[in-house]
Amino acid sequence: MKYWLGIVLAGFMASSWAAQVEVVDAWVREAPPNAPMMAGYLTLRNAGREAIVLVGAKSPQFKKVEIHRSRIENGMARMEKQEKVEVPAGGEIRFDPGGYHLMLMHPLKRLRAGDRVRLELILDGGERLEVVAPVRRDHGGMGHHH
Repeated sequence: MKYWLGIVLAGFMASSWAAQVEVVDAWVREAPPNAPMMAGYLTLRNAGREAIVLVGAKSPQFKKVEIHRSRIENGMARMEKQEKVEVPAGGEIRFDPGGYHLMLMHPLKRLRAGDRVRLELILDGGERLEVVAPVRRDHGGMGHHH
């Protein structure tokens, strides 16, 4: 009986959230010198059977990181801080210019195209995903003018 329980537990542990969450296409938009903020983008994919919830992010290269969402309201671009973003089971959420993004506040040093940003994404269960995102120039999409 103990042998059977061991197989069930091992199978459960192997199907943990880490094997089911994938971060792809992560990048950070290059900003002008002395810009107080930069924007980070990525796609979060959830291959699991249950939704996952992103509740925060941080980076050792910035004083603060927040999850934001841009949208057009009455013809004006608005940005709102998001406390969490749910990634549905078997689905994905894209962080793109003009939509969800990571607002990277107060860089500790100037970052240029070709540099790399280390990010830590925090899920609601306390799990953390390490991501390395290249800084690149991008002049399309909705700009961030803070």
